[in-house]
Amino acid sequence: MILAANCVVRTNARLSTQFTQTEKIARRFHILESVRDGFLKVSDAAEALGITTRQVNRLLERVRTEGIAGLVDRRAGRPSNNRIPSEVRARIVEILNGDLKGYPPTHASEILNDEYDIEVSRETVRRIMIGEGLWLPKSKENRTRKVPQLRRRYPNLGDLIQFDGTYFEWLPGLGLLCLLVFIDDATSRLMHLALVENETSFDYLREWKAYIEMHGCPRRVLGDQHAAIFKTSRSPNQNFRAPDTDLSRALGSLGIHCWPSKVAAGRGRVEREHQTLKGRLARELLRRGVRTLEEANRFLPEYIERHENNSKLTRAPKCEADHHFRPALELPLELVFSKRENCQVSSRLSVSLHGETFLLPDVPKTRVLANRRVIVAKSPSGIATVLTDAGNFALRRPG
Repeated sequence: MILAANCVVRTNARLSTQFTQTEKIARRFHILESVRDGFLKVSDAAEALGITTRQVNRLLERVRTEGIAGLVDRRAGRPSNNRIPSEVRARIVEILNGDLKGYPPTHASEILNDEYDIEVSRETVRRIMIGEGLWLPKSKENRTRKVPQLRRRYPNLGDLIQFDGTYFEWLPGLGLLCLLVFIDDATSRLMHLALVENETSFDYLREWKAYIEMHGCPRRVLGDQHAAIFKTSRSPNQNFRAPDTDLSRALGSLGIHCWPSKVAAGRGRVEREHQTLKGRLARELLRRGVRTLEEANRFLPEYIERHENNSKLTRAPKCEADHHFRPALELPLELVFSKRENCQVSSRLSVSLHGETFLLPDVPKTRVLANRRVIVAKSPSGIATVLTDAGNFALRRPG
């Protein structure tokens, strides 16, 4: 009989059947009775119940003094120690239905902690949102499988900056606008953001100038083969593709290695950040009542600072060194980050550039340039300058 009881208990221990609370108590009582009557060892009972022998002895004492009632969980019917007060929950629901309507649980919990001083976990917010019908949990079948990263991150800040533009309806009523995103490969830190109407050469020149003035020059940059960024051509040895755009010429002149990428997978960090920004930044712009490009670009530095302080979105680099550098400049950054054109100087010292007419100053050094071709640099701010070995001469508009 003892052997039979042991077999039954050990078989039950291997089953993964889910018991109701009443069934669980009855099962425990039956096993403890077997121990009390000498049909079962304490160690076998502990194995069957998934508890320690000390706990079995404690339960035996409860059964001896209180009977089966001693097996009822003493916490039953009591509120959880971690349960948030009803008034706090009501306040959270009010905010989720108001300012944070449409926000996912992770983003909503961060704002509740940072801006509303309500300390609440992401999982608690998620449960509240599901209970209120504000969030539909994803089924396991529909969850995106995490793709393993094939390329290791660079170890230092500034070793590699990935940059790209993404079109989206960032502001209500303005249609598609382009957000230029600059992200550090080592830390996933947002280094610079700019919202523009279109992804043009002048926009990239202006924003890279602003980036370098703020942070210095990174060692390498990775962008796509958009005509405004890197347009590559096959070199004679067929092994090296040399960039030949105004942007790549400007970056290369500062000692920055330009690395064009043909496919989006090669720019995984910045492409993934595009999706994060479309979820987070777009909601923040709407919540803050931002309506114009100027207002949006004034808000972006604040968003970058919050992104940098969010440990869920960034990571610490493997090495502490910052590999940004500041090279010795032969030309001001305004001229480095400019579009270059080969133009003809007329006998009257006028130059036609992009449909506009500019005049050279009438001085001895410029008179020798009449009827000759020169290199003209036009900056994103509209300043045009003739670059020569004898010096640089600012052009002016007539009148």
